[in-house]
Amino acid sequence: MTFRQSLLFRYLVVMVLFFFLAPWVFLGFIQLWEKAGERWTEQRQMEKPYEAGALEDQWHQLAYDLSGRDAAGVIQALERMHDAIPESVMFWISPAGDLQAVFPKGHPVDETWDAAETVQFMKRSYGGDPFTVVALLDDGDNGFIVLQIPRSLLTVSLPPYGYMLFNVLSLLLMLLLFVFFSWLFFFWIRRRLMRLRRAMEDVDEQGIPRAVPVKRPDEIGRLEQSFNAMVAQLREGVRRQAEEERLRRELVASLSHDLRTPLTALRAQVYRLHEEPLSEEGRQTLALIDQKVDHLAEMVENLFSLNLLSAGKMPYRPKTADVVRLVRETVAFWYPSFEAEGFEVDVALPDEPLFWEVDEQWFRRIWDNLLKNVLRHAKDGRMVSVALEKREEGERFVLRDRGPGMGRSPQKGAGLGLAIVELMSQGMGLHFSVTSTEDGTCCVLARNRDAEQGQVREG
Repeated sequence: MTFRQSLLFRYLVVMVLFFFLAPWVFLGFIQLWEKAGERWTEQRQMEKPYEAGALEDQWHQLAYDLSGRDAAGVIQALERMHDAIPESVMFWISPAGDLQAVFPKGHPVDETWDAAETVQFMKRSYGGDPFTVVALLDDGDNGFIVLQIPRSLLTVSLPPYGYMLFNVLSLLLMLLLFVFFSWLFFFWIRRRLMRLRRAMEDVDEQGIPRAVPVKRPDEIGRLEQSFNAMVAQLREGVRRQAEEERLRRELVASLSHDLRTPLTALRAQVYRLHEEPLSEEGRQTLALIDQKVDHLAEMVENLFSLNLLSAGKMPYRPKTADVVRLVRETVAFWYPSFEAEGFEVDVALPDEPLFWEVDEQWFRRIWDNLLKNVLRHAKDGRMVSVALEKREEGERFVLRDRGPGMGRSPQKGAGLGLAIVELMSQGMGLHFSVTSTEDGTCCVLARNRDAEQGQVREG
């Protein structure tokens, strides 16, 4: 990936574009501000047609132009000025303090003025309403003229805060423009990242995310490529795992089938040997061979069943059945074997039926495997108990023994029986759990997961 393909380069392009467009936007804003100011001024002039500074300059210019004029000329000039500004009050005070003329005529103005009164008038008028302008004629040698106009008729070109407002708005405009360009860039990045996140969450039937199209060779594009490579590796791993599982199942099925035939022939030969006269040592050896053949046949059968369960091909025929009756019948079938080994058998099952939705053959197979494990691995404890416990969360069957615990028995096994129990329990919607210590093993078979959340206490 080159620098021109990176996100940093793209962001620099965005910033260059911003600094290129910013002056033009600023100039456009200035023009809009000037037009708005002109419109504001025009509107204000329609409402307030006179501007204070212009009136003041105009009045002093008139006093300058009246220098050396006689009384008639001064009065005529004031009359013409009043005609131009009819809302105003104009009057002329002579050097002696006498009122020479007033416009509009008849407006109340003191007839005589002394120095003190003149000073008080100027103090009162400064900054007051009406707006007052005093101008000297011939540097005071010809008196002074006064212009008064209501401040409500005066206007200014811009409000006092106009320029400060312009600077603040200009700064905000540039800031907003920068934020907008940055937002566009990061929104584009976020949209691509959100698309990648949705691809991670959208999985197919195998639980693997789908690949995403790589549109740009930048950092996010490299991330998308890595994601697609990971997805491809996952798919290849799943494919290989499925292929290995298929080969394993085929191998197990083939071995199970191939081993059954010689085991059947071997069992037939052992049966024939039982009819032959043998010494005591020979009969013991034959009994041991018979035991090992049965054990090997059982392992082959368990292996074949486990393979069918894993593949989901073992026939499953659920129906509503009395599971108490099934457990009682299974325990009764194994009772002679336990009695022959000297076990104390404790069965605590109620007389009333308990109906679950199970496959009877699967349910019997579960208890056959559990009781067979007790008989094989818990001979030291010489005790087995089967009970139905009723709790608020539901009923559960509990099988206990006092053997040395799983993994401590001298009779080692492959664990196929318990694996079959777990798979069959899951297939029937039951939950199977085991708690094993050096004081014994406790197996729990419950109808739902809530029934076995607490630890099983040893009896």
